[in-house]
Amino acid sequence: MSEERRKYDKFPLEVRQYIDAAAEAGAERAIDKLYSEIGKTGVRKAALILGAILAGVLSWFGFGGHLPK
Repeated sequence: MSEERRKYDKFPLEVRQYIDAAAEAGAERAIDKLYSEIGKTGVRKAALILGAILAGVLSWFGFGGHLPK
């Protein structure tokens, strides 16, 4: 066991519980932020891909003379 862990074990039970609860809440917030950033990145990539596909389809129809004038 590390020296820090031994110092932590000497704290009163209420203090250890408070530290554990605070650490768990902080970890949950960090995970939530991470997932939201991953979601934002995924949405941006999906929009970029769909935009590229749409631009390709429109240019393909435009060069083939299929778009109405």
